[in-house]
This record gives sequence, C-alpha cells and structure tokens, in this order.
Amino acid sequence: MSGIRYNPIPPRVWSRVQNRCSTDTASSTVDYARIDYERQMLLKGNILQYKKNSSNLTKNQRYTQIAKGMWTNRTKTWATQSETYTNPNNSSLLRVNNTILDPSNNTFSSRSNPFNCPTTEIPDGGNLVCNVVVDPCTQEVIKRSVSQQLCNPTTDSDVPGQIQELCWNDGTQTWYPRQRYTMGNSGTSWPEGYKGFVSAFTLDPPVLTLDSINCNSVTLSWTATSNDCMPISSFNIYENGILVANVLYPILTITINNLSDGNDSFYVTSVSNIIESDKSNIITFNISNDWFALTSGLSDMCYSIAIASNGDLYAGGIFTTAGGNSAYYIAKWDGTTSTWSNLGSGLNSTCDSIAIASNGDLYAGGFFTTAGGNPAKNIAKWDGTTSAWSSLTADGLSNTCYSIAIASNGYLYAGGNFTTAGGNSAYYIAKWDGTTSTWSSLTADGLNNTCNSIAIDSNGYLYAGGDFTEAGGNPASKIAKWDGTTSTWSNLGSGLTSKCRTIAIASNGDLYAGGDFTTAGGIPAKYIAKWDGTTWSNLGSGLSGICYSIAIASNGDLYAGGDFSEAGGNSAKYIAKWNGTSWNSLGSGLSDSCRAIAIDSNCNLYAGGLFSEAGGNSASKIAAYKTIIS
Repeated sequence: MSGIRYNPIPPRVWSRVQNRCSTDTASSTVDYARIDYERQMLLKGNILQYKKNSSNLTKNQRYTQIAKGMWTNRTKTWATQSETYTNPNNSSLLRVNNTILDPSNNTFSSRSNPFNCPTTEIPDGGNLVCNVVVDPCTQEVIKRSVSQQLCNPTTDSDVPGQIQELCWNDGTQTWYPRQRYTMGNSGTSWPEGYKGFVSAFTLDPPVLTLDSINCNSVTLSWTATSNDCMPISSFNIYENGILVANVLYPILTITINNLSDGNDSFYVTSVSNIIESDKSNIITFNISNDWFALTSGLSDMCYSIAIASNGDLYAGGIFTTAGGNSAYYIAKWDGTTSTWSNLGSGLNSTCDSIAIASNGDLYAGGFFTTAGGNPAKNIAKWDGTTSAWSSLTADGLSNTCYSIAIASNGYLYAGGNFTTAGGNSAYYIAKWDGTTSTWSSLTADGLNNTCNSIAIDSNGYLYAGGDFTEAGGNPASKIAKWDGTTSTWSNLGSGLTSKCRTIAIASNGDLYAGGDFTTAGGIPAKYIAKWDGTTWSNLGSGLSGICYSIAIASNGDLYAGGDFSEAGGNSAKYIAKWNGTSWNSLGSGLSDSCRAIAIDSNCNLYAGGLFSEAGGNSASKIAAYKTIIS
C-alpha cells in the first residue's frame, strides 16, 4: 500500500481481531448468526484499511486506503487518524455517534477542513453510514443508495493471510483493527514479504483417511474440529489439485466414482462461510488394470460364468478339464487358493447356463442327460453342502436350456429350445417351484421360438430375449416382459430386428440387450441397445459384431463380450466397457470370441469364451481383468 504504513515491532504474527472471539475461546452458547455477522464486520474492516493503491479499485469502493489530505486519485478526504482509530471519509458519507476535534490541537491531522466548510471543527470517531451521502458541511442528505455486496480478491490487497475472496455489504457496520493492539509504530512501511502474517481467524485442516478403493471408486473419510468462533459449514474435496466436490458439515465421508487409471491424489479442506482452511494430508495412489490367467484354465470353450456370494466362481461349457484336472462341463474356481475343482462327476455334455440361489444351491442348464451320473434332463441342481447332484423332476426339460434366472421369491425360470417342462407343455420358457417340486408354463402360449436369455428386475418383472416374434400370443419382437402378478406378456416397443442373446438390468432399472440385431425400437443400434422402460436408445455407434454377454458393475460400468473387434468405432477385441457416454477397450482384449462375463463384489471381471490369450498373455478360455492399486 502506498502512503502511510505500519511496521510491527517486534515482527510477529499480527492479530487483527477485536471482538468476542479475541478473548472468549470457550462459550456454552453458540450464536452462529452473530458469529457470521462479526466475521463480516472484520473482513470489511480489513479491506477498508489495507487496500492497495489502485485508481480503478478506489473508484468502485467506498473505502480504499488510509489517507490524509489529497488522495492518490486526487479526490479530497476528511480523515480522522489518532493513535487508536482510523476513519477516512472520502465520499462525504454521513457520520454518526461522533465527537468534535479542534484541528489545531490534533497532531494527526495536518490539514484543516479540506472542504472549506465555515468551521474548523473536525468530526472524530463514530460510524460512517455507507449508503448515505451528505453535504460535508451541513450534513444535509444528498443521496441514499441501496446497500450492495462488494467483493474483491485478497490478491488485490495487502490483507494478510491466505488468498480468498473478501466481500462485505456496504451497509454492514465496520470494525477496524486497532494499530497498537499487538504492535508498535516504529517505521513507515510493512516488512515486505513478511511470512508471519496470518488471517485473524484460522481453521484447522482436516485429517484425511483412505477407507477403501473398489470398482474404480475411492471412499475417503476425515476428522475435523469446529469451534464457536469459526463453525465449519462444509468441506471441499480436491482430486489432483482440482475441486471435485463439496459436502455439508457434519458429513465426514465421500465416495468418488469413475476414477481413471494412473496416479491419483486427494486432499480435503474445511470451509467456514467464505474462509477455507489449509489442505489436509494428501492421499496418493496408482490405479491400473490388467488381465490374469486362472492357472491353466479350461480345455475347451466356456459358455457360462456365475459367482457365488462367497466369491467362488463357477464356469460351464464344453470343457472336460479345468486347471489340468478332470472337470466335466462344469467346474469351480477358488480365488483364495487359486485352484480349480470339479463338481462330482459333473455333467455328460454341454453346460450353457449357471445360476446360484440365495441359499447357495447351484443350478446348471444345457444339453445333457445326466448330472453326477444320475438322470437329469437338460437342467440339474448341485448341493454344495452334500456335494450331490439332483434332477428337477425325471422329465426335466425336453431340449436345451440356454438361460436360468432365480427370482427373489425363490422361483426359478428357465429358457431355451424346449417345449415341455416336467412333462407338461411349456413353450421355450418355464417356472420351477422348488417348494412343490413342480414345473409350470408362463401362459399356455409361452413364446413362439427359442429363449436365449432371462433377467429379472428389482420389481419382480421378468424379461425374456431370444428368436421369438410372439409372447403369450401377442406380437413381441425378440424381447418381451412378463408380469407375474397379472400373468401377462407385453412387448418392449417395436423390439429388436434380430436375435437377442443376452439381457442385463442396471440398478436404476435400465435394461440392456445384446445380440445379432442392428436396430432397436426402429432406431440404429448395432448389436447392443438400452431400454429405459419407455424407449430404446443406442450405445453410441455400438459394436462391430454379435454381442453374446453383458454384465454391469456396481459403479454402473457396462461390459459387453462377443464376436466384435470394435466398440464405438475404436479397437476393442471381443470385449469392451461402456461408461455411460463412451466405449473403451480392456487393454489389448482377447484373442477370440467372448461368450460369458461375470463381475464379483470387488469389481474384478471374469470373461469366458473361445480365446487362448487375454491382454496378450496366455489364458485358456477363461481370464480375469483386475484392478491393481499401488
């Protein structure tokens, strides 16, 4: 600041506070409104007294700097300056509650009445009414203006402390720091660059903790101390130095989703009104993803993967060994011990579908006639507790079972190429009641052609996809919805133009279908599409070939596998990720067709198919794509 400056002797941190919070650090009663008002008064006083000399700024603000006589922009001022008080009045504002000084006895005012008023008296002390301009001689009101909020950054001022936006209402009462409160006057300037200057109020920075990193999401928590003089209003969360979120106090945790691969860092600051603390400790980590083989894998194609609640993985297909050991058409992978094991003597032919009930029972569907050496037509149950297979009635299903889904009420639904279930008519889809051990059809008409996929949403509605054109005798092109309450089928608009091979439902209820089609609901949708309950939409430019499998992670990311080499127009070999707006490859992808995808609770992805490599490394028919944190 040009002109008169004040130099603290000895140099030390300068306290600019003179209110209750200067001396009263413990209070049983917290008046947050009063505290906020006092802070506004202090901030205004800081700005008014320590503003830098700038003609542009002084034209726009009531007070700009301590001055006597003629200001730097050549406007007159009538200022009172004593040992404990400073009150410039460069805009002829109304002064109230003041006393009168005789300038001849005032060593701090070298210039007598600068406005040539017919008096030599100088008003001292009191308060200036910021929105009332008066005749400096007669005190007659010339203009009243509506008070307004004025803001300037501290980079434009000499206000000590961290950089922040300083704002005040020009009608707010003002507190000025008292010059001799903590420092003496022994010079004409502040020590330039003095590092001891700090804000009158300070917030302690929070202490940040990394709780977990999962599914490309990070959960952070922190501790912070609020006090009467500066109550915390919220917290700012910064990622790689950029503000990404603000949460209101007293929330002390946040989950940040959709982290990108690479180095990442986070810190948190406390916020009280417009004042922000220093940053907390910094949490840093690195995220990467890579493909891993499951030992020597499977001896032949994998058609289906399911993951139990305990993390065990089950794979089905046309293989006869898993991890080099005999496992006929179905096998279990224990990720803890990294070992494969068989399910007894397994099945005698292809396993196309696997589903696991809430009690841990496993159901396998496909094209087989025995399970564990016992008759079981195309569908069977594995009891992991007794390590035994059992059939679902002697008749089972009359032909291949391609899909199994289990509802929350325990009912099992099977879809495929069959026309009878349990010896009774059931066209391409049927329901199994485990309590009564009976099969039943879904309406007499069922579907009029193969059902390849079944999915059940959180409301209990069932969706079937396949090669049919009718459901319950009504038009439904390749996909349909079953309402078990009303026992009725309905279509999903005009449906799909070709076979639907897979269906997945997101947590928000959106349905995703994949298959051989290139339009959905009459709009272009190459091999994959979304149904939001009313309309179909595409996923960008889609895939370059058939989609056999879809899986959705808990963070909303969608993964598609099939016979394609591009996704969204970019290279993506046989598997790709859709993040809601764009497609991405999973490293260098797979070397051949992907027929099955499953995602565990840690967002590790497992892919099965015809491939022999994953990410450029050997991986026979099954592989894992895992997130690595370092």
